[in-house]
Amino acid sequence: MSDDNTSKKTPDKKVHAGKTSATGKTEGHAKSGQGSTKGAVKSDANSQANSKSSSFISGFMLVAIAISIVGIFILWQQQQEDKKKNRQQLQAQSQLISVLESEVKKYTQSQDQFRGEIDSKVTTEINEIERSIADIKELGSKNHRDWILSESEYLLRIANHRLQLEGDINTTIKALRIVDSKIMSLKDPSLLPVRKQLADEISALESTRLPDIHGMVLTLDSLQAMSPKMGLKISMLPKVAKEGTPTDDAHEITIKDWELVLNKIWNELKTLVVIKRHDQSLAPILTVEQQQTLRHILQLKIQGIRTALLNKQAELFMESLKDTLSWLQEHFNKDDPDVVLLESRLQEFQTVQLNVRLPEISGSLHALRSIQKQLKNKTESTIPPKKPVDTNNISKQQDEQVKI
Repeated sequence: MSDDNTSKKTPDKKVHAGKTSATGKTEGHAKSGQGSTKGAVKSDANSQANSKSSSFISGFMLVAIAISIVGIFILWQQQQEDKKKNRQQLQAQSQLISVLESEVKKYTQSQDQFRGEIDSKVTTEINEIERSIADIKELGSKNHRDWILSESEYLLRIANHRLQLEGDINTTIKALRIVDSKIMSLKDPSLLPVRKQLADEISALESTRLPDIHGMVLTLDSLQAMSPKMGLKISMLPKVAKEGTPTDDAHEITIKDWELVLNKIWNELKTLVVIKRHDQSLAPILTVEQQQTLRHILQLKIQGIRTALLNKQAELFMESLKDTLSWLQEHFNKDDPDVVLLESRLQEFQTVQLNVRLPEISGSLHALRSIQKQLKNKTESTIPPKKPVDTNNISKQQDEQVKI
C-alpha cells in the first residue's frame, strides 16, 4: 500500500514538475527578451556617456596644452630675464674685480713707497742716533779745557751778533773781556794768538764812538712837547700910551715956568705919532686855526726827524733837519726862547754822524775755531772707525711685519 501510494504520488510530482518547467521556460524567454531590450538601452546610454567623456577629455587636453604652452612661454621669458640678470651681475662683478685689482695695485705701490720712506727714515734716524752717541761720547771725553773753549766760542758768537745787529759796543766789550779771562785761566801758550786778537778788538771797540741815539730821541720828544707854546711870526700893532696917564716929568711942571710948559707939551705931542721903518715884509695876521696848523706841521716834522734817527737813515735824517730848520725860521719868532732852543738843538744834530763804521771782531772767533778743529782732529785720530749701518736686516724685518 505504501508502495502504490508512493507510485501514485510520483507521477503527480512529475506532472507538476513538467508544468513548472514549461512555465519556467516561457518566463525565461520573456525575461530574455526583456533583458535584450534593456541591454540595447544600456548600450546607447553607454555610447552617449562615452562620447561626452571623450569630448570632455579632448577639451581638457586642449586646455592643458594651452596652459602648458603659456607656462613654457613664461618660463622662457623668466629664463631670458635670468640670463640678462646674470650677464649684468657678471659685468658688475668684472668691473668690481677690475676696481679691486686697481686698488690692490695702488695699495702695493703705496706699500712699496711707504716701505721706502720707512727705510730712508730709519737710516737717517740711525745715523742721527749714532751722531748723538758720538757727541755724547765726545762730551764725556771732554776735559775742563774743552768746556771752557766751547763756552768761549759761544760768547764770541753772541758778541758778533750783538755788535752787527744792534751796534751794542758796551755789551760786546764785556763779552770779549769775559772770554779773555776764561782763556787766561787755562794758562795754555797755544791760545796766545786768540788773546792777542781779543786785545786788538777790545781796543778798536773802545776807540769807536757811537751817537747817543736814545738821548737824541728823548731830546726831540721834549722839544716836540714844547712846540705848542712857541711864538709865531705875526704882525704886531705898536703900543699906544693910554690917555690920561701923566708922566713923571709932568708933575714937575709949574705954572710959572711957561716956557718949560710949552716945551713939555710939544714933546708930548711928538710922542703921540711914532714912525718906524721896516726893511723886510711884515708877516700877515694869522687866525687861531692857522696858528694851530703851523704848530702841528712843526710837530710832524720833528716826528719825521725822530723816525729817521731810530731807523738810522742818515740821508733822510739830514734832509728832515734842514726842512725843519727852514720851516722854523720862516714861520716862528726867532726871539722866542723855546724857538731859539729848538733851533740850536737841531743845528747840533746836523753834526752827528749816524753811519759809524763798526770794527771787525770775527778774528778772535776764527782763531779759536781753528784751534778747536786741531784738537778735534787729534782726538778723532785716536777713536776707532765706526761700522757701517746694515739696512738689509732692517728692511727684511719691516717686510715681515707688513706681511703679518
